Amino acid sequence: MDVETDDGPGDIGMTENGRRERNWYYIREWHDGNFVFTGAWCYEDGNRGILVDSMHGGTMILEQRLLKSVAEGRAGDDLRFKLIARGFAKTDGSREIASQDMCPPRPAFFMLDLTSKCNFKCRYCLREIEGNNESITWEQLDKTLDFLIAYAREYHLPGMTIQPWGGEPMIEFEKILHIRKRFADEGIPLCMTMETNGSLVTEEAAEKLKQVGVKVGISIDGYPAIHNYYRHLQGGQESFDAVWRGIQNLKKAGFTRIGGIGVVTRKTLEHLEDVLDFYVNVLGSDGFKLSIMHSPADSELCADMLDEHEIQQYAERLIEQLCVYYRSGKRVLESSISNRMANLIYRCNQNICVSNGCRGGRRLLSVDKYGDIYLCELMDMPDQRIGNVSDGRTIPEMVEQAFSGKEYFREKKEEKCETCPWWYYCGGGCTGIVLYEKGCVEGVDPISCAFNRAAYQKLAEIMLSDPELALKFI
Repeated sequence: MDVETDDGPGDIGMTENGRRERNWYYIREWHDGNFVFTGAWCYEDGNRGILVDSMHGGTMILEQRLLKSVAEGRAGDDLRFKLIARGFAKTDGSREIASQDMCPPRPAFFMLDLTSKCNFKCRYCLREIEGNNESITWEQLDKTLDFLIAYAREYHLPGMTIQPWGGEPMIEFEKILHIRKRFADEGIPLCMTMETNGSLVTEEAAEKLKQVGVKVGISIDGYPAIHNYYRHLQGGQESFDAVWRGIQNLKKAGFTRIGGIGVVTRKTLEHLEDVLDFYVNVLGSDGFKLSIMHSPADSELCADMLDEHEIQQYAERLIEQLCVYYRSGKRVLESSISNRMANLIYRCNQNICVSNGCRGGRRLLSVDKYGDIYLCELMDMPDQRIGNVSDGRTIPEMVEQAFSGKEYFREKKEEKCETCPWWYYCGGGCTGIVLYEKGCVEGVDPISCAFNRAAYQKLAEIMLSDPELALKFI
């Protein structure tokens, strides 16, 4: 049985810029009779360490002496039992670790494109809506809802999530209420979530959203100076005040949990702690989501994109500031970090995008204004269409046929992925972004790759040094 260290293969635990990950090594597979340790990455910090199964997503924290016994191939019976239970070993008769891909595709999360209209002109928006002012017709909306309701019934789904989007979904506010009513009338459990710029949320609209139980997230990049730099009204005016009025209307209507949704740029990084304080102490949000800007529509903004070193800085500072909040007694979650900590602790596969690579098609689908169905909302390109709500096929049939015919399902992988402990969770990052930027599914999403390497390293360190603090991230 061999143990690989930093003196082994040259790229183990290394980023693209050559930075070595601290104290990582790989314990190779070893056999003892019918007991098989299947191999794992190991990170040590002090007198404890963590095993990570990069192929199946399992983790296990062990004292250093137990790690040594695993590395030397002499684990005792009690440790062997635990290794089998956590998926790091197997024996005759033990069950294989279940994979999500073993289950037939039953997507239950649907992005429903209501309109291309938008009253904002955000500089980094990926949607090509210039001159496109169409909305879904009432006739097409009902055809789409009939299709989704029939699918939920035929396949006995316990529930469904629909996220109206656009453009700005609140432009089609009455259609949002109609979706909710249709499912309520049919007796099918429905969770509705909506991401909106907030500017069209009047007091009356906020009250109706509250009454019908729509969960609302507001696109806001932080305090006015940063938000107004990137998010303009169609006429070029600043938008922060209009967004803030919508937020206040939601609060008046009784929304106590308003999620903030922001885009991270170099300007954000420069003032990161102030931006986080805005979400937590000014917006008063107990949950928000930050996404690193990819290639923007406005080419002038390419200079605002984070490079790999800056992404590492961002991940570490974000986590450190969250630790400050938790130690002071504040309860707040940032979804990109909370989902990753949940991946490490529970392997719960809860997030469609970051828990086990991209699960578009398997757990999520997007339906456009014409009833055309896509594997992801970023994939509304003609050659990526997998069907239509009116073509007589079921959703599982469409997805199964797409597995063999669509480039979307090609594996995203590079040589460095072979020696990355976080491969199971990352899976090469966002397929939609890779296809959008490269025109084909080739290689990995470099932004997701850099963020995962930095964030998971920091979270693993917290798991080892302060387990109680780690639990506050989820």
